[in-house]
Amino acid sequence: SQGGGAALITAEIAPKYAPDTNVVGAVAGAPAVELKLLAAVLRTSPFFGYVFMAGAGFEAAYPDLDLSEVLTEEGLSMTETAAETCSEIHDMVRGKDPALYIAKDPASVEPFATYLEANTPGNVSTSVPIFVYHGENDEQIPVLGSKLYLERACATGGSTILRKTYPNVGHVDVITAAQTDIV
Repeated sequence: SQGGGAALITAEIAPKYAPDTNVVGAVAGAPAVELKLLAAVLRTSPFFGYVFMAGAGFEAAYPDLDLSEVLTEEGLSMTETAAETCSEIHDMVRGKDPALYIAKDPASVEPFATYLEANTPGNVSTSVPIFVYHGENDEQIPVLGSKLYLERACATGGSTILRKTYPNVGHVDVITAAQTDIV
């Protein structure tokens, strides 16, 4: 999902960021997209820890960003922990009240809202074909996100984008289910 989001952003920025590369297409599995909505959805998810992973990433990308504007002291602590761990963060916060960690919805506070939008793929027309795949039973990243991405990206008038969903398949198993289509 994080790689899927990165693949989509790469397809958008490659012509300016690395014009000497020969990007011929992008494949994105269960991409982390529609970041403003994703943060809200994750609040009630067993994968709430992604919020802190994203916080650590945004803090690294935007050193002037003051996470204390949207996170509580406990939320700041979990963001530091997420920067040093991986999926363990999910177990640390699973089932706990999100209000212990989040003081304000980042999607409604500047500059967070602007950064979330800037890091959401689908806003820039691409010149390469894109294939997005998603399991319909994805327990981590809502399948609606890739649908919204498709609508957003198609509105830019860019290249061909194909989105395919796979019934009865979750977040990890979708890679196997989509293997033939990916190739």
